[in-house]
Amino acid sequence: MKANSRCYTPGLGWLLVESVEALELDHLTAVDAQADGFATLEAMRRTLFEFYPEHAGEGRNWFRVTFRPECPEAAAATLFG
Repeated sequence: MKANSRCYTPGLGWLLVESVEALELDHLTAVDAQADGFATLEAMRRTLFEFYPEHAGEGRNWFRVTFRPECPEAAAATLFG
């Protein structure tokens, strides 16, 4: 994935990738957690560690990807019927 590219997500359709940036998990904020739908930063970290128990493994890279629906009206119709 790279900025200014497109990707397809089942249930949402085509997404436009706005940015991709490398980050350290320790640098995630409450704003990141809320943007991903978590109530708290702790809830997001707990979920990440459940999905990726070897998160601290050598050579593991983490990225923040921001995107938007290519066609917001179609995405909203798909999500909210």
